Amino acid sequence: MLKVIKLFRSIHIVCAVTIGLNYMIDYFANIRIVSALSVAFKLVFIISGIVLFLLYLLKNRVFHKYYGILLITSILFGFVFVQPHEIEYEKEGLRFYSPYQWFIQMCCPLEVYEVKYGLLEKRLFVFNIGPVLNPQKDIEIEEGRIIRFKNYISEFDVISQSYLKRDSLVSY
Repeated sequence: MLKVIKLFRSIHIVCAVTIGLNYMIDYFANIRIVSALSVAFKLVFIISGIVLFLLYLLKNRVFHKYYGILLITSILFGFVFVQPHEIEYEKEGLRFYSPYQWFIQMCCPLEVYEVKYGLLEKRLFVFNIGPVLNPQKDIEIEEGRIIRFKNYISEFDVISQSYLKRDSLVSY
Protein backbone atom coordinates (compact mmCIF):
# COMPACT_ATOMS: atom_id res chain seq x y z
CA MET A 1 0.00 0.00 0.00
CA LEU A 2 2.85 2.37 0.81
CA LYS A 3 4.50 1.74 -2.58
CA VAL A 4 1.24 2.55 -4.38
CA ILE A 5 0.92 5.81 -2.45
CA LYS A 6 4.54 6.74 -3.27
CA LEU A 7 3.98 5.94 -6.95
CA PHE A 8 0.83 8.05 -7.22
CA ARG A 9 2.40 10.85 -5.20
CA SER A 10 5.44 10.97 -7.49
CA ILE A 11 3.18 10.91 -10.56
CA HIS A 12 1.10 13.71 -9.04
CA ILE A 13 4.17 15.83 -8.25
CA VAL A 14 5.74 15.31 -11.70
CA CYS A 15 2.47 16.32 -13.39
CA ALA A 16 2.09 19.38 -11.13
CA VAL A 17 5.65 20.53 -11.88
CA THR A 18 5.21 19.91 -15.62
CA ILE A 19 1.92 21.85 -15.71
CA GLY A 20 3.43 24.72 -13.72
CA LEU A 21 6.53 24.91 -15.93
CA ASN A 22 4.34 24.77 -19.03
CA TYR A 23 2.30 27.77 -17.83
CA MET A 24 5.40 29.76 -16.86
CA ILE A 25 7.29 29.08 -20.09
CA ASP A 26 4.15 29.86 -22.11
CA TYR A 27 3.73 33.15 -20.25
CA PHE A 28 7.35 34.30 -20.48
CA ALA A 29 8.64 32.72 -23.71
CA ASN A 30 5.45 31.93 -25.70
CA ILE A 31 6.46 28.27 -26.01
CA ARG A 32 4.25 25.52 -24.64
CA ILE A 33 3.66 21.79 -24.76
CA VAL A 34 1.33 20.57 -27.53
CA SER A 35 -2.30 20.92 -26.45
CA ALA A 36 -3.15 17.20 -26.43
CA LEU A 37 -0.13 16.36 -24.25
CA SER A 38 -0.94 19.22 -21.89
CA VAL A 39 -4.49 17.91 -21.47
CA ALA A 40 -3.10 14.45 -20.74
CA PHE A 41 -0.87 15.86 -17.97
CA LYS A 42 -3.82 17.73 -16.46
CA LEU A 43 -6.05 14.65 -16.48
CA VAL A 44 -3.36 12.46 -14.92
CA PHE A 45 -2.80 15.18 -12.28
CA ILE A 46 -6.51 15.26 -11.36
CA ILE A 47 -6.98 11.48 -11.43
CA SER A 48 -3.87 10.84 -9.34
CA GLY A 49 -5.11 13.46 -6.85
CA ILE A 50 -8.48 11.73 -6.56
CA VAL A 51 -6.82 8.33 -6.07
CA LEU A 52 -4.47 9.79 -3.45
CA PHE A 53 -7.47 11.34 -1.67
CA LEU A 54 -9.11 7.93 -1.44
CA LEU A 55 -5.88 6.24 -0.30
CA TYR A 56 -5.10 8.92 2.30
CA LEU A 57 -8.70 8.88 3.50
CA LEU A 58 -8.17 5.28 4.60
CA LYS A 59 -4.99 6.21 6.45
CA ASN A 60 -6.52 9.41 7.94
CA ARG A 61 -3.53 11.63 7.35
CA VAL A 62 -3.17 15.37 7.01
CA PHE A 63 -2.65 15.19 3.23
CA HIS A 64 -6.19 13.98 2.59
CA LYS A 65 -7.36 17.60 3.01
CA TYR A 66 -5.25 18.76 0.06
CA TYR A 67 -6.40 15.93 -2.16
CA GLY A 68 -9.98 16.45 -0.97
CA ILE A 69 -9.82 20.09 -2.07
CA LEU A 70 -8.54 18.87 -5.45
CA LEU A 71 -11.45 16.44 -5.68
CA ILE A 72 -14.06 19.06 -4.76
CA THR A 73 -12.70 21.75 -7.09
CA SER A 74 -12.45 19.34 -10.03
CA ILE A 75 -16.08 18.32 -9.50
CA LEU A 76 -17.27 21.93 -9.06
CA PHE A 77 -15.42 23.30 -12.08
CA GLY A 78 -16.32 20.25 -14.16
CA PHE A 79 -12.84 19.90 -15.64
CA VAL A 80 -13.21 23.33 -17.30
CA PHE A 81 -9.48 23.93 -17.43
CA VAL A 82 -8.78 20.57 -19.04
CA GLN A 83 -10.32 21.45 -22.40
CA PRO A 84 -7.90 21.24 -25.31
CA HIS A 85 -7.49 24.12 -27.71
CA GLU A 86 -9.60 23.74 -30.82
CA ILE A 87 -7.49 23.51 -33.99
CA GLU A 88 -9.15 25.50 -36.74
CA TYR A 89 -6.55 24.75 -39.39
CA GLU A 90 -3.13 23.14 -39.72
CA LYS A 91 -0.72 23.50 -42.61
CA GLU A 92 3.05 23.53 -43.19
CA GLY A 93 3.98 23.31 -39.52
CA LEU A 94 1.58 26.07 -38.46
CA ARG A 95 -1.48 25.54 -36.29
CA PHE A 96 -4.34 27.99 -36.09
CA TYR A 97 -6.28 27.76 -32.83
CA SER A 98 -9.48 29.46 -31.82
CA PRO A 99 -9.17 29.80 -28.04
CA TYR A 100 -12.09 29.26 -25.71
CA GLN A 101 -14.00 32.54 -25.37
CA TRP A 102 -15.94 33.59 -22.32
CA PHE A 103 -19.26 35.36 -22.82
CA ILE A 104 -17.88 38.92 -22.51
CA GLN A 105 -14.73 38.60 -24.62
CA MET A 106 -14.26 39.96 -28.10
CA CYS A 107 -15.20 37.72 -31.00
CA CYS A 108 -13.03 35.45 -33.00
CA PRO A 109 -9.34 35.76 -32.18
CA LEU A 110 -7.07 33.30 -33.95
CA GLU A 111 -3.83 32.15 -32.31
CA VAL A 112 -1.09 31.09 -34.69
CA TYR A 113 1.49 28.60 -33.42
CA GLU A 114 4.52 27.06 -35.08
CA VAL A 115 5.15 23.40 -34.20
CA LYS A 116 8.68 22.79 -32.89
CA TYR A 117 10.18 19.31 -32.47
CA GLY A 118 6.74 17.66 -32.54
CA LEU A 119 6.09 18.28 -28.82
CA LEU A 120 6.35 22.05 -28.48
CA GLU A 121 4.48 24.96 -30.00
CA LYS A 122 5.72 28.54 -30.29
CA ARG A 123 3.09 31.28 -30.37
CA LEU A 124 3.77 33.56 -33.30
CA PHE A 125 0.89 36.01 -32.94
CA VAL A 126 -2.77 36.44 -32.11
CA PHE A 127 -4.93 37.93 -34.83
CA ASN A 128 -8.53 39.06 -34.51
CA ILE A 129 -9.97 38.19 -37.89
CA GLY A 130 -13.68 38.03 -37.26
CA PRO A 131 -15.56 34.87 -38.15
CA VAL A 132 -13.77 32.81 -40.79
CA LEU A 133 -16.24 30.80 -42.78
CA ASN A 134 -13.87 28.20 -44.21
CA PRO A 135 -10.31 28.16 -42.83
CA GLN A 136 -9.05 25.67 -45.45
CA LYS A 137 -10.12 28.04 -48.24
CA ASP A 138 -9.65 31.43 -46.58
CA ILE A 139 -6.15 30.98 -45.10
CA GLU A 140 -3.14 30.70 -47.40
CA ILE A 141 0.50 30.35 -46.41
CA GLU A 142 2.76 32.06 -48.92
CA GLU A 143 6.51 31.94 -49.40
CA GLY A 144 8.63 34.20 -47.25
CA ARG A 145 6.76 33.51 -44.00
CA ILE A 146 3.60 35.37 -45.02
CA ILE A 147 0.05 34.32 -44.16
CA ARG A 148 -2.87 35.64 -46.21
CA PHE A 149 -6.29 35.77 -44.59
CA LYS A 150 -8.80 36.03 -47.43
CA ASN A 151 -12.33 37.31 -47.20
CA TYR A 152 -12.46 37.78 -43.48
CA ILE A 153 -15.22 39.98 -42.11
CA SER A 154 -13.66 43.22 -41.00
CA GLU A 155 -16.52 45.55 -40.16
CA PHE A 156 -20.19 46.24 -40.72
CA ASP A 157 -21.08 48.85 -43.35
CA VAL A 158 -24.15 50.78 -42.23
CA ILE A 159 -24.93 52.21 -45.68
CA SER A 160 -24.99 48.92 -47.58
CA GLN A 161 -26.21 46.96 -44.56
CA SER A 162 -23.61 44.23 -45.11
CA TYR A 163 -20.28 43.12 -43.77
CA LEU A 164 -17.16 44.30 -45.56
CA LYS A 165 -14.75 41.56 -46.55
CA ARG A 166 -11.10 42.18 -47.21
CA ASP A 167 -7.78 40.38 -47.40
CA SER A 168 -5.00 40.77 -44.89
CA LEU A 169 -1.33 39.80 -45.03
CA VAL A 170 0.58 38.92 -41.88
CA SER A 171 4.33 38.34 -41.83
CA TYR A 172 5.77 36.23 -39.04
